[in-house]
Amino acid sequence: MNNAESIIIEKRKEIFEQKKFNKYIDILDKMGIPKEFNYKNCIPEVFSDLEYQKIKKFEIEPYSILYNEVLQYTQTRKNHENKNIIILVHPFYPILRHANFLIQFPEYYKCYLDYEEKILEILNNSNSNIILFESPDSFARFTYKFYDIGSVKEVIFTEHSTGKVLDVNSIKDLEHYNNMQIAGCYGENCIKDVEEQLKNTKIKRMNELIMERAMKL
Repeated sequence: MNNAESIIIEKRKEIFEQKKFNKYIDILDKMGIPKEFNYKNCIPEVFSDLEYQKIKKFEIEPYSILYNEVLQYTQTRKNHENKNIIILVHPFYPILRHANFLIQFPEYYKCYLDYEEKILEILNNSNSNIILFESPDSFARFTYKFYDIGSVKEVIFTEHSTGKVLDVNSIKDLEHYNNMQIAGCYGENCIKDVEEQLKNTKIKRMNELIMERAMKL
């Protein structure tokens, strides 16, 4: 194990300390990068599933069961104010899904650390007014903790690996909000997906809080 690999494995430990949805661990491991992984070959298992087009939309079991549970979990409140709203898209995607990039590209890892520090400052502040766009698996794996803290006031669920929402009705209310800001990952991928779905809404990019993919598709 090289030094970069050991650093990232150590850093990822916090992810696996979140155990609220651990009964879905098999699903989460298939959809993301499990605790033990080979960084030279860590493509999520579900991508090779013949049913992936349904899986990514959480349309079939057991993926639909996970989706329904986190959806119910996040229906307990929706109390953000129409001011200082930050739309946060897949905030920890690099460490959750692209840990291999963080190992292979040291400069990219440095950029991620700077980005993460700024993102955590907002997420750890319960007074923040965040609408989180997140896939059910990433929410269950890690980001539910910020919903519990209270900085995330609303969660809008997206497909696995895209920023396209699972329920178009979930974003209808956003058309009535003004001057929202957007941050997260990745600027030319999932953030762009969200912007296209909210094209009639005024949204400003927080460029210092946006990561790009280490390698373009």
